Amino acid sequence: MDPIPADFARALSRHQLAGFFTECAYVHRTDYLRWIAESRRPSTRRRKIREAIARLRAQRRELFRAVAAR
Repeated sequence: MDPIPADFARALSRHQLAGFFTECAYVHRTDYLRWIAESRRPSTRRRKIREAIARLRAQRRELFRAVAAR
C-alpha cells in the first residue's frame, strides 16, 4: 500500500481515525488514497480530505451502532 500522505495522516490523527483507517480493507484504503492523490489543486485536496474524514467518521459510527445492537 502507498504511504499515507502527511496531510491526510494529520487529519486522521486529529479526528482519532488513524486506527480505524488502517483497519479498513486494503481496497478501501487505496481508493481513498488514490482519490486524494489525484487532486490537482490544493483546495481540491483539502476538500477531499475533509470529505474522506466525514465519510470515515460516518462508517465508524455505523460500525459501532451495529456492534452495540448485537
